Amino acid sequence: MFNKNTIVIILLLSISSCGVKTKYLHDIPVEVFKDQTSNMQLTIDLVSYNYRESLLNTEGRISKKDLPDIKKGYFIRSKDDKPFFRLTLNIKNINVLNNKELIIHVFEEQIAELSKKHFEYRDEFSKALLESDKWLSIAGNKEYKKLWKKSGAALKSSVSSSDLAKSLEESFSKFGTILTNKLSFRQYHEDFQNMKGDFVILQYLMSDQDTEKGYENITLKKYGNAWKVVGFSYNLY
Repeated sequence: MFNKNTIVIILLLSISSCGVKTKYLHDIPVEVFKDQTSNMQLTIDLVSYNYRESLLNTEGRISKKDLPDIKKGYFIRSKDDKPFFRLTLNIKNINVLNNKELIIHVFEEQIAELSKKHFEYRDEFSKALLESDKWLSIAGNKEYKKLWKKSGAALKSSVSSSDLAKSLEESFSKFGTILTNKLSFRQYHEDFQNMKGDFVILQYLMSDQDTEKGYENITLKKYGNAWKVVGFSYNLY
């Protein structure tokens, strides 16, 4: 049976353990554009990028086993709807705790670089989005020969018109009726599947009347002044 001294010790240990901080939050403001709607979309875009390579390129200070303890997301400040890129670090991981400032520096540097690219590339993103919407509209109408002709050379060299039609028909049969495609995020890359150039990846959420069914990724490559679709994928939830 516990005596009074034992109960006091247990209570003290419980209070002490409740006070242990296990997560560290760091918010990075995103304020490249004048309007908050554009900054909010940019924040979502920034969260979608994979920062794995940059984190591992730290002279061995961050390892693969540390990555699950480094989370990214976003936070919207209620008083002014200002968006922030939010880092959540599990500081129970001693290596993450010891390299906290390094991890923050990696993200701040990458976010600054990507934000600048998105701002400078804002018109190109709009052009790529317009071309993607046209491509998806043709696909939705099942005009597959027209769709193949409208696609970029990289896609046409890898798949025939009939195979493109077959692939899309198989995808559509799995999803059923899709009533809306809502843009989720945009990414810019200088390489895609061993190809070099200017690439934009767009992800759309696909929904019917009641629920979100999945998402589709559309990859476009810039040919001269024109954007052309060179890759696509569909994924069910």
